[in-house]
Amino acid sequence: MAVTTLETKLAEVSYQADGVATSFSVTFPYIAKTHVSVKINGVVDATFTWPSDSTVQPTSTPANGAVVRIERTTPTAARLVDFQDATVLDAATLDLDSNDTFYVAQEVVDELENNLGLTTAGTEWDADSKRISNAAAGTASTDLVTKAQLDAVVVTSGNVPTPGNPADNGKALVASAGSYSWTQLSTASLSETFSAYSLTVLDDADANAAKATLEVTTASTGSMVLPVGTTAQRDATPAEGYLRLNSTTNELEVYESAAWRNVRRDQLSTGSTGSITTPSGTTAQRDGSPANGYLRYNTDNSIFEGYDGSWRELPMRSEVAAEDLSVSTGGVTWAGIPAGTKEISVVFYAVSTTTGVDPQVRLGTGGVIKTTGYESRSTGVNSTGGFVINSDSSGNTINAIMDLKLVSGNNWVSAHSAYDGDATDFTGAGRVTLTGAIDRVNVYTSAAFDNGLVKLYYR
Repeated sequence: MAVTTLETKLAEVSYQADGVATSFSVTFPYIAKTHVSVKINGVVDATFTWPSDSTVQPTSTPANGAVVRIERTTPTAARLVDFQDATVLDAATLDLDSNDTFYVAQEVVDELENNLGLTTAGTEWDADSKRISNAAAGTASTDLVTKAQLDAVVVTSGNVPTPGNPADNGKALVASAGSYSWTQLSTASLSETFSAYSLTVLDDADANAAKATLEVTTASTGSMVLPVGTTAQRDATPAEGYLRLNSTTNELEVYESAAWRNVRRDQLSTGSTGSITTPSGTTAQRDGSPANGYLRYNTDNSIFEGYDGSWRELPMRSEVAAEDLSVSTGGVTWAGIPAGTKEISVVFYAVSTTTGVDPQVRLGTGGVIKTTGYESRSTGVNSTGGFVINSDSSGNTINAIMDLKLVSGNNWVSAHSAYDGDATDFTGAGRVTLTGAIDRVNVYTSAAFDNGLVKLYYR
């Protein structure tokens, strides 16, 4: 047996262990060994060692078939180099500063590749032959279901007879005198107290309880099944607390104080096909003792947030209509980027310029686009005037995705990958510090655009 390399990326590598090998190669460079981590089947090995600068050794020999993943995570909370006035700049210091940014950009590219994407046709999601874990249970008719939901499906066996087709269509499985039979139940038999018969729904020790559950709810944690009927079909002699859905008024109603009264649905939603109305308030107005699953809108930060042990922002992505650069030849500026935006993606489709001048993405704050102070590179091309994308030569079309992420304060990092008409791939990254919160994004060239579409997403 031998170790198998499963996947190699810019800042990570995965192996399938053979139960014999005790050390594994690190295929990527790093600034410090503390930036490298090892996971065995997804579990962090905090005490692995370094037999050499290019190999790591897990604490215990991984079992045959175990997945060993080695990855680099360069810190982004602070710069590794802080330049000072009147000091000598040597190659090692400059390399360290450049590698700090370059390695972070590589890790961003790897992270994007790890995300769930579309197939080549773009019509379905592609999990790349990997399991999807930590999924919520499906609830709607078009939701996917989890393995736990499938495992909960009970298939009866033993003396349960197989229904005949079509002879038993529309019949129910009824237990009588210790055996089951498919029986056509009448309205009267359904109204009986089931002293002689039990409607078996689940393989439950108490079949009558299973029957009652079916009549009241859709599942043990599902929804209550309510009677539905017109106003004329209301109970002749209702009692306090009776509840039903009135199909004449499309309202939920309850019998209270000798009268039928509507249950106000606008307390929960704006309409039957509208939106749920969630609580909103400042950070200081959060619940004093929240439980997992609480949801609200934070008016201080203009975000939706949920509670799962702590309050967390709910990611919500917005998109802006695509701009035709054969019409907007001078470029395009998207103003009104909302406060609190932390991630931006700019997508280029078949974009070209009249003289092959490289396009740039620039950020703005306070209504002004920043045109200087960028540190940007794209496979052989540098720029201080914006995040540049190498277009190689005149007449080439660019297809690219540039991702921008807010690291801290008003410090932004960019990473992009691109493909041009000469079948050439380009990658690049950069950074810039704004003087305030971002409020606009600009796609620019010093020449003119003559083709293509460009679109912006943000959250």
